[in-house]
Amino acid sequence: AMPSAQAREASSLALEGRLVNQLARVVDTASVSAAGDGPAPRIVLGDLVLCVAWDETTRTYEVQTLEGEEFRAAEGGLEDCSPPAPEDGGFDLLWPSGLGAPLGGGPDGPSEADFGALFGRHAAQALSERGYVVAQAPLLRKHQEEAFQAAGSLPPLDLREELAEDVLGSAPNSMRALRLPPDVPDRMPEHALAACDRAMTEAGVLLQPYAATALGFTAVGRSPGIVRIAHPSRYEAQ
Repeated sequence: AMPSAQAREASSLALEGRLVNQLARVVDTASVSAAGDGPAPRIVLGDLVLCVAWDETTRTYEVQTLEGEEFRAAEGGLEDCSPPAPEDGGFDLLWPSGLGAPLGGGPDGPSEADFGALFGRHAAQALSERGYVVAQAPLLRKHQEEAFQAAGSLPPLDLREELAEDVLGSAPNSMRALRLPPDVPDRMPEHALAACDRAMTEAGVLLQPYAATALGFTAVGRSPGIVRIAHPSRYEAQ
Protein backbone atom coordinates (compact mmCIF):
# COMPACT_ATOMS: atom_id res chain seq x y z
CA ALA A 1 0.00 0.00 0.00
CA MET A 2 1.15 3.53 -0.76
CA PRO A 3 1.96 5.64 2.32
CA SER A 4 -0.60 8.32 3.10
CA ALA A 5 0.11 12.01 2.54
CA GLN A 6 0.21 12.46 6.32
CA ALA A 7 2.80 9.68 6.67
CA ARG A 8 4.95 11.17 3.90
CA GLU A 9 4.79 14.59 5.56
CA ALA A 10 5.81 13.13 8.93
CA SER A 11 8.70 11.31 7.27
CA SER A 12 9.90 14.53 5.63
CA LEU A 13 9.66 16.52 8.87
CA ALA A 14 11.57 13.81 10.77
CA LEU A 15 14.70 14.63 8.74
CA GLU A 16 14.85 18.25 9.93
CA GLY A 17 18.07 18.88 11.83
CA ARG A 18 19.50 15.50 10.85
CA LEU A 19 22.61 14.51 8.95
CA VAL A 20 21.56 12.95 5.66
CA ASN A 21 22.93 11.55 2.43
CA GLN A 22 22.19 13.63 -0.67
CA LEU A 23 20.58 11.14 -3.04
CA ALA A 24 18.62 13.23 -5.54
CA ARG A 25 19.24 16.11 -7.87
CA VAL A 26 19.76 19.62 -6.55
CA VAL A 27 16.67 21.75 -7.10
CA ASP A 28 18.04 25.24 -6.44
CA THR A 29 21.43 26.73 -5.60
CA ALA A 30 20.38 30.39 -5.61
CA SER A 31 21.03 30.83 -1.89
CA VAL A 32 24.56 29.47 -1.84
CA SER A 33 25.81 32.01 0.68
CA ALA A 34 24.48 34.58 3.08
CA ALA A 35 25.23 37.30 0.51
CA GLY A 36 23.83 35.26 -2.36
CA ASP A 37 26.85 36.11 -4.51
CA GLY A 38 29.01 32.99 -4.22
CA PRO A 39 29.58 30.30 -6.84
CA ALA A 40 27.19 27.38 -6.97
CA PRO A 41 28.30 24.70 -4.50
CA ARG A 42 29.73 21.45 -5.83
CA ILE A 43 27.14 18.92 -4.71
CA VAL A 44 28.03 15.27 -5.12
CA LEU A 45 25.33 12.62 -4.82
CA GLY A 46 26.03 10.65 -1.69
CA ASP A 47 27.60 13.61 0.11
CA LEU A 48 26.91 13.97 3.82
CA VAL A 49 24.81 17.12 4.32
CA LEU A 50 22.59 18.69 6.98
CA CYS A 51 18.83 18.87 6.45
CA VAL A 52 17.97 22.32 7.81
CA ALA A 53 14.22 22.36 7.16
CA TRP A 54 11.36 20.92 5.13
CA ASP A 55 9.38 23.43 3.02
CA GLU A 56 5.84 22.14 2.62
CA THR A 57 4.95 24.83 0.07
CA THR A 58 7.65 23.90 -2.45
CA ARG A 59 7.94 20.28 -1.31
CA THR A 60 11.70 20.66 -1.06
CA TYR A 61 14.34 20.47 1.67
CA GLU A 62 16.59 23.32 2.72
CA VAL A 63 20.01 21.68 2.92
CA GLN A 64 23.47 22.82 4.01
CA THR A 65 26.77 21.24 3.04
CA LEU A 66 29.48 20.72 5.65
CA GLU A 67 31.23 23.75 4.13
CA GLY A 68 28.22 25.95 4.88
CA GLU A 69 26.84 26.18 1.33
CA GLU A 70 23.05 26.13 1.07
CA PHE A 71 20.77 24.61 -1.55
CA ARG A 72 17.43 22.86 -1.97
CA ALA A 73 16.91 19.17 -2.58
CA ALA A 74 13.95 17.35 -4.06
CA GLU A 75 11.34 15.55 -1.96
CA GLY A 76 12.44 12.01 -1.21
CA GLY A 77 16.02 12.83 -2.09
CA LEU A 78 17.55 12.60 1.37
CA GLU A 79 18.38 9.59 3.52
CA ASP A 80 19.04 9.68 7.27
CA CYS A 81 22.55 8.60 8.21
CA SER A 82 25.39 9.06 10.70
CA PRO A 83 28.87 10.46 10.03
CA PRO A 84 31.90 8.18 9.84
CA ALA A 85 33.88 7.83 13.08
CA PRO A 86 36.67 10.40 13.60
CA GLU A 87 39.35 7.76 13.05
CA ASP A 88 37.78 7.10 9.62
CA GLY A 89 37.85 10.76 8.61
CA GLY A 90 34.50 11.69 10.15
CA PHE A 91 33.48 13.54 13.30
CA ASP A 92 31.50 13.28 16.52
CA LEU A 93 29.40 16.43 16.51
CA LEU A 94 28.16 19.26 14.36
CA TRP A 95 28.97 22.73 15.67
CA PRO A 96 27.13 24.42 17.24
CA SER A 97 24.02 22.24 17.50
CA GLY A 98 25.55 18.89 18.40
CA LEU A 99 23.15 17.27 15.95
CA GLY A 100 24.00 14.22 13.93
CA ALA A 101 26.26 12.74 16.57
CA PRO A 102 26.54 8.97 16.86
CA LEU A 103 26.94 9.50 20.61
CA GLY A 104 23.30 10.28 21.19
CA GLY A 105 19.87 11.02 19.78
CA GLY A 106 17.26 8.52 18.72
CA PRO A 107 15.69 7.89 15.32
CA ASP A 108 13.35 10.85 15.83
CA GLY A 109 16.24 13.21 16.57
CA PRO A 110 17.18 14.87 19.84
CA SER A 111 14.38 15.91 22.17
CA GLU A 112 16.34 18.72 23.85
CA ALA A 113 15.26 22.24 22.95
CA ASP A 114 18.66 23.53 23.99
CA PHE A 115 21.05 22.24 21.35
CA GLY A 116 23.93 23.91 23.16
CA ALA A 117 23.38 21.56 26.09
CA LEU A 118 23.30 18.66 23.65
CA PHE A 119 26.67 19.69 22.22
CA GLY A 120 28.24 20.16 25.65
CA ARG A 121 27.03 16.85 27.00
CA HIS A 122 28.15 14.80 24.00
CA ALA A 123 31.51 16.58 23.85
CA ALA A 124 32.10 15.83 27.53
CA GLN A 125 31.16 12.19 26.98
CA ALA A 126 33.64 11.80 24.11
CA LEU A 127 36.43 13.52 26.06
CA SER A 128 35.77 11.30 29.06
CA GLU A 129 35.77 8.08 27.00
CA ARG A 130 38.74 8.64 24.71
CA GLY A 131 40.37 11.99 25.52
CA TYR A 132 39.38 13.94 22.40
CA VAL A 133 36.33 15.06 20.45
CA VAL A 134 36.06 16.02 16.77
CA ALA A 135 33.50 18.69 15.87
CA GLN A 136 32.61 19.65 12.29
CA ALA A 137 31.98 23.39 11.88
CA PRO A 138 30.44 24.46 8.55
CA LEU A 139 32.57 27.26 7.06
CA LEU A 140 32.17 28.76 3.60
CA ARG A 141 35.16 28.33 1.32
CA LYS A 142 35.70 32.09 1.08
CA HIS A 143 35.82 32.28 4.88
CA GLN A 144 38.29 29.39 4.98
CA GLU A 145 40.55 31.38 2.64
CA GLU A 146 40.09 34.52 4.75
CA ALA A 147 41.07 32.62 7.90
CA PHE A 148 44.17 31.20 6.20
CA GLN A 149 45.23 34.68 5.08
CA ALA A 150 44.74 36.05 8.61
CA ALA A 151 46.92 33.27 10.03
CA GLY A 152 49.85 34.49 7.95
CA SER A 153 50.22 37.61 10.09
CA LEU A 154 50.23 35.82 13.46
CA PRO A 155 53.41 35.64 15.58
CA PRO A 156 55.08 32.23 16.03
CA LEU A 157 54.55 30.25 19.22
CA ASP A 158 57.65 28.82 20.87
CA LEU A 159 56.76 25.33 22.07
CA ARG A 160 58.60 23.34 24.67
CA GLU A 161 60.15 20.27 23.09
CA GLU A 162 57.97 17.87 25.05
CA LEU A 163 54.82 19.58 23.70
CA ALA A 164 55.86 19.80 20.05
CA GLU A 165 54.44 16.45 18.94
CA ASP A 166 51.19 16.95 20.85
CA VAL A 167 50.57 20.29 19.14
CA LEU A 168 52.19 19.80 15.73
CA GLY A 169 51.58 16.10 15.17
CA SER A 170 53.87 13.20 14.35
CA ALA A 171 55.91 15.26 11.85
CA PRO A 172 56.48 18.47 13.82
CA ASN A 173 59.22 19.72 11.49
CA SER A 174 56.67 20.06 8.68
CA MET A 175 54.31 22.22 10.74
CA ARG A 176 54.50 25.45 12.66
CA ALA A 177 52.45 26.85 15.54
CA LEU A 178 51.19 30.43 15.63
CA ARG A 179 49.73 32.33 18.56
CA LEU A 180 46.31 33.95 18.45
CA PRO A 181 45.60 37.01 20.60
CA PRO A 182 43.29 36.37 23.58
CA ASP A 183 39.63 36.19 22.59
CA VAL A 184 37.49 39.01 24.02
CA PRO A 185 33.89 37.68 24.06
CA ASP A 186 32.21 41.11 24.12
CA ARG A 187 34.08 42.21 20.97
CA MET A 188 32.96 41.29 17.45
CA PRO A 189 35.46 39.00 15.65
CA GLU A 190 37.47 40.97 13.10
CA HIS A 191 37.82 38.18 10.54
CA ALA A 192 36.98 34.54 9.88
CA LEU A 193 39.92 33.20 11.90
CA ALA A 194 38.83 35.23 14.93
CA ALA A 195 35.30 33.87 14.46
CA CYS A 196 36.70 30.33 14.55
CA ASP A 197 38.54 31.18 17.76
CA ARG A 198 35.29 32.59 19.21
CA ALA A 199 33.68 29.23 18.50
CA MET A 200 36.34 27.61 20.70
CA THR A 201 35.42 30.02 23.51
CA GLU A 202 31.74 29.19 23.10
CA ALA A 203 32.45 25.46 23.00
CA GLY A 204 34.23 25.79 26.34
CA VAL A 205 31.20 27.54 27.81
CA LEU A 206 28.91 24.75 26.58
CA LEU A 207 31.26 22.11 27.99
CA GLN A 208 31.63 23.76 31.40
CA PRO A 209 28.42 22.41 33.04
CA TYR A 210 29.55 18.83 32.33
CA ALA A 211 33.29 19.15 32.95
CA ALA A 212 33.25 18.45 36.69
CA THR A 213 31.30 15.20 36.37
CA ALA A 214 32.77 13.89 33.11
CA LEU A 215 36.33 15.21 33.34
CA GLY A 216 36.94 15.80 37.03
CA PHE A 217 37.66 19.53 36.89
CA THR A 218 35.90 22.86 36.49
CA ALA A 219 37.17 25.13 33.73
CA VAL A 220 37.41 28.88 34.32
CA GLY A 221 38.29 30.87 31.23
CA ARG A 222 40.62 29.66 28.50
CA SER A 223 44.13 30.14 27.20
CA PRO A 224 44.80 31.96 23.89
CA GLY A 225 44.24 29.86 20.79
CA ILE A 226 46.93 28.13 18.75
CA VAL A 227 46.91 27.91 14.96
CA ARG A 228 48.75 25.03 13.30
CA ILE A 229 49.70 25.41 9.63
CA ALA A 230 52.12 23.72 7.25
CA HIS A 231 55.57 25.20 6.80
CA PRO A 232 55.96 27.10 3.53
CA SER A 233 58.10 25.37 0.95
CA ARG A 234 61.77 26.25 0.74
CA TYR A 235 61.05 28.21 -2.43
CA GLU A 236 58.31 30.26 -0.74
CA ALA A 237 60.53 30.88 2.27
CA GLN A 238 63.18 32.39 0.01
